[in-house]
Amino acid sequence: GARGVFNVTGPSAVPLSAILRLLDKPLRPVPHMVFEPLVRTMFRSRIWNFPPQELDHLKYGCTVSGERMRNELSFEPKYDMSDIVAMFRPGATPGL
Repeated sequence: GARGVFNVTGPSAVPLSAILRLLDKPLRPVPHMVFEPLVRTMFRSRIWNFPPQELDHLKYGCTVSGERMRNELSFEPKYDMSDIVAMFRPGATPGL
């Protein structure tokens, strides 16, 4: 059988900006030099629980490959990211 670690991915990458558009959320560019100190202060004050170190994950996107999963396990996702994000839209019916 298959051994090791597999990335479980959807069929395509979806940028955060596309997810926000699918959810009808506004896109507001905020300069990092303003946002990072604000997030750091809010985190230290326990106003917000988003660690400031995670901002780089938003600023610099990251993509993982599910190629090994598909090749070795013959796994193909049933839903794409757009389907999954649509479940979280206001008024969406739970489930797919």
